Amino acid sequence: MKTTKKHICRTCGTQYAASEEPPARCAICEDERQYVGWGGQRWTDLEELREGHAVRIEEDAGMLALGVTPAFAIDQRALLLQTDAGNILWESLPLITDEAIAAIKARGGLDWIIVSHPHFYAAMVEFSDALGGAPILLHEADRGWIQRPHPAIELWSGDQRRLSKDVTLIRCGGHFEGSTALHWARGPRPGGALFSGDALQVALDRRHVSFMYSYPNLVPMRTGDVIAMRERLAEYGFDDVLGYTWGRDILGGGRRAVDDSFARHLAAVTSGDPRRAAPPRRLSITVLGARGKVGERVVAEALARGHEVTAVVREEAQLDELPPAARGCVGDAGNAEDVARLGAAADVVISAIRPIPGQDEATLTTTAGLLAGLARTDARLLVVGGAATLRTPGSGGTLLLDDARYLPAELRPIGVASAVQHEALRAETRVDWTYLSPPAQLAPGARTGRYRAGTDELLVDAEGRSAISIEDLAVAVIDEAEHGRRSRERFTVAY
Repeated sequence: MKTTKKHICRTCGTQYAASEEPPARCAICEDERQYVGWGGQRWTDLEELREGHAVRIEEDAGMLALGVTPAFAIDQRALLLQTDAGNILWESLPLITDEAIAAIKARGGLDWIIVSHPHFYAAMVEFSDALGGAPILLHEADRGWIQRPHPAIELWSGDQRRLSKDVTLIRCGGHFEGSTALHWARGPRPGGALFSGDALQVALDRRHVSFMYSYPNLVPMRTGDVIAMRERLAEYGFDDVLGYTWGRDILGGGRRAVDDSFARHLAAVTSGDPRRAAPPRRLSITVLGARGKVGERVVAEALARGHEVTAVVREEAQLDELPPAARGCVGDAGNAEDVARLGAAADVVISAIRPIPGQDEATLTTTAGLLAGLARTDARLLVVGGAATLRTPGSGGTLLLDDARYLPAELRPIGVASAVQHEALRAETRVDWTYLSPPAQLAPGARTGRYRAGTDELLVDAEGRSAISIEDLAVAVIDEAEHGRRSRERFTVAY
C-alpha cells in the first residue's frame, strides 16, 4: 500500500500538499523568477531531509535565528521577532525539528507566522501545526502560489497592514506582486529595522540593496515597480535592514543605504536625475518663511529632489540670500491677498514660519491669513507647527502643553498659540491641510534621510529622547508634500 508524503522541492524548498506520488512539476521553480535544478526536478520530504540536515539555531542581531545546515535550497533564514504585536516568525524554512520547536517555545511560542513571498513559503504549515496553529499571514496577491492550503493561512490586502503600534507590513511588490517587508519601529535594536525579504535584497557589500524581478536569472525589476516601492517605504525610518539569509544585513545607517540604493538603481536604468522619479510628477512648491532655520532646509530639500520652488520672505533684502535655483518672492503669510497670489499656481504651500518668543500672537494672525488666502486656491497646505498638543508618552493623555518637563513656563505662551493654531486647522473645511508637530528637540544637524512617523503622541527613543535634526524634519516635510498621505491630519516625526 502506498503512503502519502508531503513532498518538498529540493531546489526551492517548497512543501506541497500530501500525495502518494511526487508532483509532476514544481510550479515555483518553473516560474521565470526561479529555475528547475540542473539535474532535473527532484523531491524529498521532512523525514529524509532530517537524516542529512539539521536546523541551525543561533542569536542574530538580538533575535533567535533559524536556518538549515548544511545549506539547502534557497538557504533563507527565519527570525523570531518578539514585538508588541506578539511573537512573529518572519519567514519559514523547509525543515522543522524538535530542537527548533523547543527553541521557539522557550521564547514564548508564536503568535504569527509571516512570510515575505512565495519563495520562502517552504514548510510554513508544519511550523503552524507544531506551534499551536499560529496564523500564517500572507499577501492575497500571491494566493495562487500557495502549494499546501491550510486553515491557518490568512490573507491580507492593500499596501499596509498595521499589526501594532510598532509593527507594520508593507506591500513592496516588484519581485512578486505581494512581496512584503516588515517594519519594526522599536526593535530589535535602537532605531528600528526593516525586514526586507527579497523585495530589497541586501547586497554583498552590506552597504546597499538591490531590486530584481529574478535574482537567479538576473532579470531586473521594472523601473515603475522600484519607484512605487520607494514611495511606499518613504515614511518609515529604520537603522537596520535585515536580509534574507545569514550575514546579509545592514546594521546601522539602513535608511540612508536604502535611499542611496534607490538613487543608484534609478541612475543606472534612466538617463535623468533619479530623484525626479520619486514623486508622481514635478511639484510646484511654495515655501513661506524660506529664510528661517526650518524654511531654508525645506527649500534645499525640495530643490534637491527636482521640484519647482517659490521661496517667500518678508523683506526684499532677503531675496539675495535665497538659493539661485529658487524663485524668490516677497510676501506676508498673514495677508490673505498675498497668500492667494502665492498659492494660485502652487501644488503645495508649506508654512515653515516658526513662533517667536514674545510674538506668539503672530502665529494666530499667520494661520488666519493662510487659511483665508488658500481657500481661494486648489493648493494643499502643509504647516510645520508646534508640539504642544501631542500627548506625553505613558501619561494617560496629558498634553505637552501641560507638562513642564517639555514646556517650561516661559515657553507656554508659544505652546498655547500652537495649540490654537492646530485647533484652527482642525476646524477648517475649505483647505486640504496637513499639520506636522516636531519632537521635543529640534536643532540643526546631519541629514540621514531617516525618521519615524507617529500621530498624536510624542515619539521617544529607547533612552526617552525625543529629537530630530532640522535637516531630517525637512525630509519628512517634502516626503509628505510629494505623497500627500495625510489629508486633514496631524503627524509627528522623530528618530
